[in-house]
Amino acid sequence: MKKRIEGKRLRELLEIISRNRWELIRKQQIETKNNSEDNCVNESYPEQNEAVVAEISPSDVKIVLFAAQTAFSESIIKMFSKETVIAHFEDPEKIINFCCDYAVFNILLDIDPPSNTYNALDVFSSLKILLTDARFHVFTKHVSFPEAITLKKRGAIIVEKPIFRKQVTYIVDKYLHKAKGIN
Repeated sequence: MKKRIEGKRLRELLEIISRNRWELIRKQQIETKNNSEDNCVNESYPEQNEAVVAEISPSDVKIVLFAAQTAFSESIIKMFSKETVIAHFEDPEKIINFCCDYAVFNILLDIDPPSNTYNALDVFSSLKILLTDARFHVFTKHVSFPEAITLKKRGAIIVEKPIFRKQVTYIVDKYLHKAKGIN
């Protein structure tokens, strides 16, 4: 019985991975590596690029994003994937399961439409209980809305839209690198 549950979870995980833009992450990591001075991956050797993709696994995810599929979410994924590995979810149950299964403590929530504000609040409440050390960054255009104020009172960090590259770098440096002791 235990193996069947694990097999089912594995299938769900593979579904999540394919649906949540691993291809986009791969391309952005390859671009980043190709553009950096410490370029270890060469575009003329595609087999090396494939090795980069093979190295990414769900346990490598450091940040998750709960948002509707929009230009904003694509922009956030693009900016964060240059700094770290990010996964995107639209289903509250899947993000909660993923964060608990892989101990992801950095959660980004978009509470503006077309994202479902109430689902984002449910994700926040559930993960706040299940992962007491989780850090939440809530993106909104309206920081004075009751939902944003409530989330701030409960410990979320409210980030006003539009989001700039400096803010992404700050979040990654402060909450990922320093948490691990990386300079």
